[in-house]
Amino acid sequence: WDLMNYEKKFKEGLNILFKAGIKPYKIMVFVLCGFNTVFEEDLYRFNELLNLGVDPFIMIYGNGNRKTKEFSRWVNKRLYKFCELEDFIKWRGGKCT
Repeated sequence: WDLMNYEKKFKEGLNILFKAGIKPYKIMVFVLCGFNTVFEEDLYRFNELLNLGVDPFIMIYGNGNRKTKEFSRWVNKRLYKFCELEDFIKWRGGKCT
C-alpha cells in the first residue's frame, strides 16, 4: 500500500481476497514509507492494516529519517504487539523528530 490515494482500491482488493477464503492473517502487506507521505499517514496505514487483520511490513523509501527507521524496526520485528511506539523509541535512546 504505497500511497494514501490508493486506499479505496486497496481495500476493495483485500475484500476480494477475503471473499475468496484467504484468511487475513495469511496476508502480508508492504507499506512504502517516506515516498510522498508524512509519518502520520504511514502510521494511519499501519493501523488500518492491523484493523483489517493483515500483517504489515514497512519498506522505507530512500534513507528515511530516524523516526521512520524506528517505526520500521518496531513494526517489522512485531514489537507493536508488546509495547507502544513511543515507549520503544524511548527505550532505543531518545527522541525522534
